[in-house]
Amino acid sequence: MDNLKKKREVLMNHYVKPVHLGLVDNSQLYTKRLQSDSCADELTLQVDVRNGVFQSLRFEGSACVIATSSIDLWCDFLIGKSLATAQSLLNEYLSMIYKGTIPQDNLSELMIFENLHHQKGRWKCATLGAEGINDFINHAK
Repeated sequence: MDNLKKKREVLMNHYVKPVHLGLVDNSQLYTKRLQSDSCADELTLQVDVRNGVFQSLRFEGSACVIATSSIDLWCDFLIGKSLATAQSLLNEYLSMIYKGTIPQDNLSELMIFENLHHQKGRWKCATLGAEGINDFINHAK
C-alpha cells in the first residue's frame, strides 16, 4: 500500500466509522481493558473464539486515530483465523512496528503502519490493540 492518500483514507475511515466498535452483552466472552501508560488511550477489547478460531472481536473506549484504527483493523483481519495464525501475524506486525521489519505474510491494510517504526512515540498507539489480542492468545493457551 504505497499511496499515502489511500493510507490516510483507510486510517481515517477506521477511526471515524470503526466497524467493530461496541461490545456485546455476553459475560462468557474474554474482555480486557487496555490502557496506554504514555497517553490517554483507553480501550476495552472483547474476543469470541470457538474451536480455536476467532469468531468476532469488538472494542469500545476512547483513543487516538492510530490506536482506534489499528484495533478496528485487527478486529476485522482476525475473524476466521486460528489462534496460531493470529499469533504469527501479530508477531510480524509487532516486529514491523518496533524494528521496521517488512512482514513475510500479508498484513493487508495493517501495512498502513509500516513506517511507524520511525516514530517511537506512536508505538504504543499502534500496538495497544495488538498487544491486547496477544495477551488473549497467551491466556487461551
